[in-house]
Amino acid sequence: MKNSIGKKIILSYFLILIISFALVGTMFYFITLNYIERSVVKQLVMQGREATALINKSFENRKIFKERSFLGMVRGAFLWRKMQISGQDYAILDPWGRVLFTNVKSLEGKRIDLDNFKRIGRRDYYSRKGDKISVVLPLDRGYLMLSGRLTGIKMMTLEILRILLLTFLISGLIVIVIGMFLSRSITAPIKKMAIMASRLKERDFDVAIDINTGDELQELGDTINDLARKLKDYDLAQKRFLQNVSHELKTPLMSIQGYAEGIKDGVFKEDGIEVILNETARMRELVNDIIYLSRLETVNDFNFAETDINEIIRKSVEKFEGAAKLRNIEIEMKLDGPGQIRGDEEKLLQAVANLLSNAVKYARTKICVSKEVKDSRVIIEVADDGEGLDTEELDKVFERFYKGKDGDTGIGLSIVKTIVEKHGGKVSAYNRKNKGAVFRIEIPQNFHT
Repeated sequence: MKNSIGKKIILSYFLILIISFALVGTMFYFITLNYIERSVVKQLVMQGREATALINKSFENRKIFKERSFLGMVRGAFLWRKMQISGQDYAILDPWGRVLFTNVKSLEGKRIDLDNFKRIGRRDYYSRKGDKISVVLPLDRGYLMLSGRLTGIKMMTLEILRILLLTFLISGLIVIVIGMFLSRSITAPIKKMAIMASRLKERDFDVAIDINTGDELQELGDTINDLARKLKDYDLAQKRFLQNVSHELKTPLMSIQGYAEGIKDGVFKEDGIEVILNETARMRELVNDIIYLSRLETVNDFNFAETDINEIIRKSVEKFEGAAKLRNIEIEMKLDGPGQIRGDEEKLLQAVANLLSNAVKYARTKICVSKEVKDSRVIIEVADDGEGLDTEELDKVFERFYKGKDGDTGIGLSIVKTIVEKHGGKVSAYNRKNKGAVFRIEIPQNFHT
């Protein structure tokens, strides 16, 4: 694989490292330059103030000059060398900025335009051209200009860059080691999951992976393991489904074939036709239930809207009241409070009707349908006074084609389970203390897909 995740991780680390060092180096360079510049300006100002004080004092105390002009006073001040400006360029300016004295030949006879200087304080100025900084301070009659250079800034910059480059190389080696370790810790679980996915593709559902990274990769590994288990269960369910469908359809087909051949040979007459019609109706009911269950599981044709669960229960009870009376069974309703919920009315009506159909089949004298609302969830229970369920049946009654005693197709309760789960709820079954089975539906009032 050309572009592996490990290579991408190491490359990302390098890019982050390069960007970080570039930013740090740039910021460090400008911060250092600014600091040195401010330091040089501060030093020049301090030296300049000492010099201006010396010059102004010399103007006042010295009486040897017959020429009282500003030029003569300045010349006298410097002749007595009362001011020492070692290592600095200096210039004495008249009030109009003309250079009177300087130790820089290029400035002799020139005029300094103070408009090109920036103010520092009330009357002091400074400017920077390249690595040269100049400050101008006022005298009693004129100005003193001192100049200095940002000595060592280039050498310092090169030294900083050299240190940064060395640090970058050392950090790069560390990044390679850390990146290789981290990439392996990431790619190894991914490779395991890729191998497992390829085996799942080949329908090998017994495979499992063990990832103990304590992060999202472990969660993904656990999810894939759960997926494998569910795929295995689904595959087994599909196989059982095909086997059960084959068995359920085989029995009536054999009966139909036998009676049809008997009619053909003259063995049966009208009674054989009646059996064929009954078996055909049974097959049609079974096929319709299978198609309905398949649509519930695979096609999202649920129409959720505001509906009244109380009215759904009443309609279901009315549907089976006739069959219940024929068997001398009483149906009692206990509807606690309003029943406004968000759901598919047609599907919920089918679910409650299937539970009532099952209850009418096994009840002796009474069926109780109750509904209550608890913690924003609707709880519906259909209880009968029959013999109840065997212990091993409690976990199987909602499986497709599981038939208890005197069961029909084994599809009805599977339909109930699918409808309830599509409404974000759950269905369960348990036995009452005084005999009889209870089927319980629990769904949220305001379910949103």
